[in-house]
Amino acid sequence: MNDEKIYSEPASKLLKKMEDKLYRTRKDKPDKATFEQFQNDELANYITYDELVLIYQDYESYYDEFMESLKDIWTPDKTDKNKDDDFAYKLHEYVINHASDRRVLSKKDFKKLTRYWKEGRKEKTMDEWYDIYYRTLHEALPGLTVNFVSDDKDISYMVYRSPNKRKKLYKFGLPYTGDKSIDDDNAHLMDKYIDEQKEKEDYEPRSFPTRENRKYYLHKWGKPNTYMIDIMFSGKFAYLVAININTRYLYVSLLNKELPFNGNANQMKSVSNLSKRSSDNFIAALKRLKDQGMVPDILTGDGEGCFNSHLTQEYYNDPKNNIKFIPIERMFKGVYPDFMDKEQNTGTQPLHSSLGIVDRVIRTLRDMAYNIEIGIINPDKMNQLVELYNNAPHKTLSIYAGEEVSPIMVHNDPELEKFIVRRICQENYNVKQKFGYQLDIGSIVKVYNDTDKFQKRRSLIQPGNYMITDYYNGLYTVDKVEDNGDINYSMTQRLPRSRITLSNEKVRSKI
Repeated sequence: MNDEKIYSEPASKLLKKMEDKLYRTRKDKPDKATFEQFQNDELANYITYDELVLIYQDYESYYDEFMESLKDIWTPDKTDKNKDDDFAYKLHEYVINHASDRRVLSKKDFKKLTRYWKEGRKEKTMDEWYDIYYRTLHEALPGLTVNFVSDDKDISYMVYRSPNKRKKLYKFGLPYTGDKSIDDDNAHLMDKYIDEQKEKEDYEPRSFPTRENRKYYLHKWGKPNTYMIDIMFSGKFAYLVAININTRYLYVSLLNKELPFNGNANQMKSVSNLSKRSSDNFIAALKRLKDQGMVPDILTGDGEGCFNSHLTQEYYNDPKNNIKFIPIERMFKGVYPDFMDKEQNTGTQPLHSSLGIVDRVIRTLRDMAYNIEIGIINPDKMNQLVELYNNAPHKTLSIYAGEEVSPIMVHNDPELEKFIVRRICQENYNVKQKFGYQLDIGSIVKVYNDTDKFQKRRSLIQPGNYMITDYYNGLYTVDKVEDNGDINYSMTQRLPRSRITLSNEKVRSKI
């Protein structure tokens, strides 16, 4: 058995190949293959022992489940006619031996398959035999069947949120007497009922005041030498992008490992396209930025593996470097109500507002390249773009400085950096004093539901109720309140004020 995996295909494909050899191709009733048979198969030479154990466990689990499903399926009557060439017997054996293919024959292909099955064929029509095949196949593989419970509950006019549409549909259920005064009174009462019902529903908003909450945006600032980092891709090139949160001074370094110069007449340079986001390449890129003058005391970034791996942490903690990495806050993505259980996903994603500075500078670099008709930004072009960015007037810095300044001017002037930070802090203080910004601990709120690319989410707010449980450093801690009043601390999120809004619903919690 080889110690290292040299087979390029994933374990799932190896499993399929082994099943083809040891299970599916048998014409008689298949027996479970032993682990020794797996070991002796030539495919086992291409994977490690541990991987082979996992593949066999998957096979064994699938085999047991499959054989269990065959217990109660249709079988032909046990009569003297049930010879090997009998149509019903052959059909049964075909389903048993081929059910795991998870393929349903079309009626045309079924006729081709059975065209030489003569004995007993005329007992039923070809359509009837096909129906037996179709039903038997689904009995053999329950996974092909979608089950649902039928109920007598009718869908009402409340499928629409529009009061006008509700009123039109509701009229279908009103008794018609022919007396205009009585019918008008009934219609009036119905309109009043619909309006009152709609008012109660709108008491709890289903939309999110995204535009209104912009007034609660806070501006980023940090201690000196605090950098926000991210990875930017352009074609097959990957770059480590680091921008100073206060000065907006930009550093960019190639993550691709450079290959030796090949010495041709065109001065061609070569870089590797492998493991661009490895910890080794990240550390090497960070070292190059330090050689360029970057002094990273604090780094903040998203959940990129190489930013916070064990190897990278060793580099951070080295007394010669003494770097502190702070992962940015995250929020739940694509939160769905309980009745959409298939779509529910408890995964999180970076809070976009926390990455705003580095996201914007990456967009700016792409726009700069687009404006001069550069599709793929190679390292030489990237260095030029970075230099231009650092020397160009910066809108945000200029607003707070009170005059036109560039990142390099703020980078080279610590007093100017302090002045700009003080102005940002003053602006943030003013935002926090606005009416509605401060939320009390225990307040019930609604949380913004982030973008759903597949448009399955039907609401801009996360379903359920959330409670403010803490406030620290410009972010509110919110936890979900279950229907029984318990606090679900597994759903904790730290969010800016712009991502939450007060709820009108009264909720009793057990905080």
